[in-house]
Amino acid sequence: MAMAIRRQAAEWRNVVPQGDRKVRPTHPVLGRWTAADESAGRTYNETIETVGINPGDVVGVFTGGIGNNLVTSAHLKATEMIIIDSLSCWPPDASINVFVNSDYYFEAPDYSSVSGLSGYTVPFPEPNELNIFTFESFLEGIPTPIVIEPESTWGIYYTVEKATHDGSPTRDGQIGRVFVKYLLIDGSDLLLVNQMKELGIPITWSEIQRFRQDLIRHGLMADIGDEAFDQDLIDKTGVTTRRRSLP
Repeated sequence: MAMAIRRQAAEWRNVVPQGDRKVRPTHPVLGRWTAADESAGRTYNETIETVGINPGDVVGVFTGGIGNNLVTSAHLKATEMIIIDSLSCWPPDASINVFVNSDYYFEAPDYSSVSGLSGYTVPFPEPNELNIFTFESFLEGIPTPIVIEPESTWGIYYTVEKATHDGSPTRDGQIGRVFVKYLLIDGSDLLLVNQMKELGIPITWSEIQRFRQDLIRHGLMADIGDEAFDQDLIDKTGVTTRRRSLP
């Protein structure tokens, strides 16, 4: 059986060809370089620009109309689940927050802020021009992965404390960025992950592989009648793969 768990990542950049506010699909914009640009002596920086974002503006990374965008919102099918385990952004005074349907994942106690994780905590990229490093507890990603259930609409909001650069960038650090890494789970593996949730097992890549291996190992042992291995599976996971005897 083919695996139905895929590691995926997306990067949003606030940089577009001159005269545009957004581009599709969601891939890095490397400029608009033509023969006319070359003959006119224009430099690389003169073919791209960033879009100014003011404090208080809330920009949707996927469909916010700035930078590289998706065509439609990120909506999961009934057979899909996403586990977000890494997030980061730039510049350091920028912040990112995940929303699922109508709720924010990182929320202030008084529900007054959508800021979420700060670029001072999870800077992207690293290394960067200001030599700001990822906060220690986030070195391996988000301590508690974000589980997005099937049939949910989700996305990431980007906000800043200071107005961003508006115009042709002269430094890489002037370009706002967001990076998200996640597991896309669908098909038969969705059933496996749902079982892990019911048993209270953390939904991470390593735990999914371990759980799968346990099921296979104990299933094989049960097939040859080793009750000790089958009982071990029950003790560890609450699941048995022992088959009923034929009538």
